[in-house]
Amino acid sequence: MLQQIRWQWLVGLAVAAVLGWNLWQSTASAGSESEQALSLWPTTSPTAEPTLESITPTLELTPTLAVAEATPTVALLAAYISGAVAKPGVYDLPLGARIDDLVQAAGGLDSEADSQALNLAAYLQDAQHVHVPVVGETPAPTTQPTAEPQAIAVAAPTASARQPTLININTASAAELESLPKIGQAIAQRIVAYREENGPFTTIEALQEVKGIGASTFAEIEPFITIE
Repeated sequence: MLQQIRWQWLVGLAVAAVLGWNLWQSTASAGSESEQALSLWPTTSPTAEPTLESITPTLELTPTLAVAEATPTVALLAAYISGAVAKPGVYDLPLGARIDDLVQAAGGLDSEADSQALNLAAYLQDAQHVHVPVVGETPAPTTQPTAEPQAIAVAAPTASARQPTLININTASAAELESLPKIGQAIAQRIVAYREENGPFTTIEALQEVKGIGASTFAEIEPFITIE
């Protein structure tokens, strides 16, 4: 009986020793794995605080140059238009303008104008005289300047009318009288003949005594005639 108890005690001691050994091995293994896990964990360095110099924006000033705009100049010519147009007179037009441009600047053709007697597409020249005849009137030859036209440079081109020189009906030739509105070759010759037969006109209204000059025609030529 005593021997049986001794063997049980020895077996229990052996079992306790084995269990203690296994427990120690498990604890050592767990500690090693924890150290390895800590060694593999990534480390980060603290971010440095921003300084005033690093956040201050840099301003770059780009110099600008002021460029003066030049005023363009345009060459003009002066041409005189008479006859069956709304506003006969002298007009300034750009160099290279055509007769049609001059007609439009003068307000266009009136209802009695003979548009077929003119070449509206012809180019104008400086100091040119264009006469627009009425229907049935023998067209007078368009006068051309004798000298080479000189372009005049101006800053602001506009078609502006100038008052033509007044024509003295007591001294003007038939050719000069033809430059008046609605006065063709036939009527101009009648004025000269009337003047030779009856003497000088005493008033400009007396011009209406010439055959072919009625009230409407006189109203158009009145601003352009004189007896002085």
